[in-house]
Amino acid sequence: LPSDVFFVSEATFVPKEGSAEEAEDSGYLSLFTSEVDGSGEHRGSSVMFFDAASLAQGPVSTIKLPSKLPYGLHSTFVPWDQLD
Repeated sequence: LPSDVFFVSEATFVPKEGSAEEAEDSGYLSLFTSEVDGSGEHRGSSVMFFDAASLAQGPVSTIKLPSKLPYGLHSTFVPWDQLD
């Protein structure tokens, strides 16, 4: 593998608080990444957030995770007030 390869999960849409439901780009796309080096060694995982209205600008936030995540991890977004 070439150096600095990222395996990326499917993107999850996270709506901006208070946005209209019909505004499908009024939110963020979150995705998990796993970085591997040239030998295939897993170097770490992150979660990245992209503004859905301007993906070409790159991530608006990247958070390094304390643990390595498995490849192909799935996710979903549930608003805090619905976690009963």
